[in-house]
Amino acid sequence: MDSPAKIGVVTVTYNSGPVIRDFMKSLATQSYRDFLLYVVDNASADETLSLVAEYPDARTVTIRNRANLGVAEGNNIGIRAALRDGCSAVLLLNNDTTFGPDVISRLEEGLRKYRCEMIVPKILYFEPADRIWSAGGSFSRLRGRSKHSGFGKKDKGQLDQPRAVDYSPTCCMLIKREVFERIGIMDANYFLYFDDTDFCLRARRAGIRLVYCPDT
Repeated sequence: MDSPAKIGVVTVTYNSGPVIRDFMKSLATQSYRDFLLYVVDNASADETLSLVAEYPDARTVTIRNRANLGVAEGNNIGIRAALRDGCSAVLLLNNDTTFGPDVISRLEEGLRKYRCEMIVPKILYFEPADRIWSAGGSFSRLRGRSKHSGFGKKDKGQLDQPRAVDYSPTCCMLIKREVFERIGIMDANYFLYFDDTDFCLRARRAGIRLVYCPDT
């Protein structure tokens, strides 16, 4: 079995002051320790970066953009930095999220357990906390768009079976570095939205395996 990976956690901030404390607290409690956090700030005008500085950690790398470059290019800046620093995988992670202490470890274990290149967790609404936001997803042939499995439904364990999926939003997705080497990074032409749809579609066409891991 492969050894645990050095992971680059990439989050893009833009006036994220109202949520960034909970995000940083969630990261600080992670049982998985071999990660670097790349905070890519899109020219926030609020206290985002000063709040990030309240959580001093040698593993945190702050990258300040002079303008709002969008989510896709913000992620790309973090991805490039993580790959340059030798990370074996990149976790794209939105900062308007909270999560338990084993999220990174379970996702990293899942890559090996399910022999996949990309993996995502079950994502619930913050409020109400028993409603599903995404349990993996798929592409709609009729509409030509992506859709979330279980969206808006009460979580009763009905989507608790791990499975390969075609699509999932990249707000929490662990991706092996080989994926970027094969299909490239995010398409920066998508300033906001649809960048994850495009990325997952390119991955599927390349035969890359994406797994939904509901126990995370």
